Amino acid sequence: MDDTTTNNARRPTPPKRQAPRPPGPSRYFERVASKETSAASRRKKASTVPSPAAGPSTFPPARRNPLLADAPADPVVDPEVVRQAHLHRVRRSEREIRDARRIKTAAEAVAGIGLDGREVYGLTRGQFSFIDVIEATLGTTGPAHLDLCTWTATGPHIARTTGALADGRLTGGRFLVDVSFTRRCPQEAAAIRSAFGPDSIRVTKTHAKFAIITADPWRVVVQTSMNLNTNPRLESFTVAQDPELADFLTAAMDDIWHSQTRGLQAKTIRTVSKWWNRHG
Repeated sequence: MDDTTTNNARRPTPPKRQAPRPPGPSRYFERVASKETSAASRRKKASTVPSPAAGPSTFPPARRNPLLADAPADPVVDPEVVRQAHLHRVRRSEREIRDARRIKTAAEAVAGIGLDGREVYGLTRGQFSFIDVIEATLGTTGPAHLDLCTWTATGPHIARTTGALADGRLTGGRFLVDVSFTRRCPQEAAAIRSAFGPDSIRVTKTHAKFAIITADPWRVVVQTSMNLNTNPRLESFTVAQDPELADFLTAAMDDIWHSQTRGLQAKTIRTVSKWWNRHG
């Protein structure tokens, strides 16, 4: 037997290629059966998910936020430091609702606010952020003082805030942030202190987002769902010349600044949480 015959004998026989089946009634019923099988599988999986009617004990225990892993589980008490925790008033009549999802800039979105007290409420789909609304408002008020509350903030947005202080659009500022912020974002916190002063930050358990922009005679309040960072999603905002609400929010921040020592912001989350549970 020669080498050619031996090599041919060793070669595996290639599998026969089946011709594609033409479409027809049989293929249609196969597809229908496949869809029914998939639907049955989904129903079977859904049946294993506990129903709310079965009671809370059937659900797995809730997971704690890993960012707050060292915080105590004590319930948050009613705020005692803030002397006036609620503001009751008649609804404003000068309100304008704007769908800002197609508006390109924050300046267009907040255009029209004036000393007459007109309030602008709008929705954005992420084309501008909290800092854009603040800068647009400063374009109307001129140089102003900023009081800001946010859960978190990122470096680029803090840089724009400190830049506004450097070029004179801001005359000063205070930042009320979440208890975890100085631990999660130490560089950002240091940048705020470096620009606005060592007494410019206080920490608390917060998820509120608002800004008070003050430049006589302006007392503008910005309320929003946005943190001081990029927000590529549906968000809401309200901007208004509102001295009454500005005084209320300023008093709340004053209470926190006067009752909390500056050094508390550098303590552990557990220590700050204990302060919060005692003082609110």
